[in-house]
Amino acid sequence: MHWIVTLGQSRAREVGRCLLIPRRYVGAACLALAAIMTWGCGSGSGSGSGSSLSSVPGSDSGSGSGTKTPALRNFIDSPKPNQTITGKFVAFGWAVSEDGIKRVSASIDRNSWINCAYGGNRPDVNRLIPGFPQGDNAGWSCVVDTASLPEGKHQLAFEAESNKGTVRDLGSVPVVVTR
Repeated sequence: MHWIVTLGQSRAREVGRCLLIPRRYVGAACLALAAIMTWGCGSGSGSGSGSSLSSVPGSDSGSGSGTKTPALRNFIDSPKPNQTITGKFVAFGWAVSEDGIKRVSASIDRNSWINCAYGGNRPDVNRLIPGFPQGDNAGWSCVVDTASLPEGKHQLAFEAESNKGTVRDLGSVPVVVTR
């Protein structure tokens, strides 16, 4: 089911497939929406427009050894899918892991990887999913230079390495490079 969240003057109420929310509750509604996008509606994972979301708390690693993969949660705030970018562009989002995050990296078309700055102030993340190391400082960002790329569609991919050395894909976003 898809919901449209709009600002209203009175109490929150459902109108068809719209949910009217008073202005004073918009912040909480955005956090609730982010939680739904992160954990899905009963599916265990989800993805939203412009996002790469991963939810694997306590899931089996698939190796058959019974070892558990540490939980990782993330969101790519920018760029949005099929966003047009030119020259130098700042990509940003957040990531947390039960083991803590050592680094976040970005790549265009999964060629050479660049390190992103990690540790940006994101208290919203800790409020949304408390209990992760670095939860208040889970933000990452990097400058992506498109000057050497041909015009057209490309994939901007992200990955994170935990403090224990586990490298996990954070997802990728299609972008359009123009001059």
